[in-house]
Amino acid sequence: MRNIFLLVKKEIGLIWEFPPKRSEVNLKDAIGDLPSLDPCLREGISLTLEKFPLFEEKREAGLAVSSLHRPPTHPWRQVEWMMHTPTGTSAIFNQVHFPQKKDGSEIKAHHNHYRRMDWEKPSRTITMFNSFISTLATVHPGRPYIQNGETLYSDPRALSIYELLIVMSIPTDWPIPEWVNDSFLRSVIGEGIPSKMSKDIMLMLIEMLKFSNYKQEENSK
Repeated sequence: MRNIFLLVKKEIGLIWEFPPKRSEVNLKDAIGDLPSLDPCLREGISLTLEKFPLFEEKREAGLAVSSLHRPPTHPWRQVEWMMHTPTGTSAIFNQVHFPQKKDGSEIKAHHNHYRRMDWEKPSRTITMFNSFISTLATVHPGRPYIQNGETLYSDPRALSIYELLIVMSIPTDWPIPEWVNDSFLRSVIGEGIPSKMSKDIMLMLIEMLKFSNYKQEENSK
C-alpha cells in the first residue's frame, strides 16, 4: 500500500483534487499476452531442466520480447508448492503442498504470503521484496495444465522485471544503466508509485493552477 497526500500552501488558495477515476486494468489485460516462463531453480540447471523440460524454449521466447522478460530464480521446494497453488490463492491453503520447513513442519504465514495474483484483478502493490515467492502476493497468476493426471499451474515464479515495469506503468524502454543488477532494480521498482498515476496527479495540479490563474486574471480586469 502507498499513501499519497496532496498538499498545497494555504496562501495559494487551491484545493488539490485527485484526477477522475478511471477503469481498472486487470492483469489479464496488462500481462496476459506475454510468454509463459518457468523459473530457474536455485539448485542448478540440471534440476531446472529435469523439472521443466521446456525451460530453455520458454526462456528464449521471453527474451525475444525483452531482455527483461527472463526467469527469476527460486528454490525448488517453494516452486513445487506454487505449482500446486491455483490462481488467486495462497499455498498455505493447500492440503498437501503447503509451505513447510526442511524438517516437514508447517510454516506459519499470512494469507497473502505464497500467494498467486489474480488475472481478473489489478496487480497487488509491488514491494521491494518482489523477487521472493514467500512475501506478499508476488507470484504470477499462472494457468492450469494437466501432467500425469494431476492439475498443476504454470509460471510458479515471481513476476519478471518486464512484467513489473508494465504493472507499475514504467515505460518498457526505460534506459536502465548496465551496472544495475536485478536485485537493486527490483527494490527500486518496488519502492515506487506507478509512474502514470504520479503523472496524472501532477497534470491535475497543473490544470487547476492554470484555471486558478485564469480566474485571477479575469477578476483583475
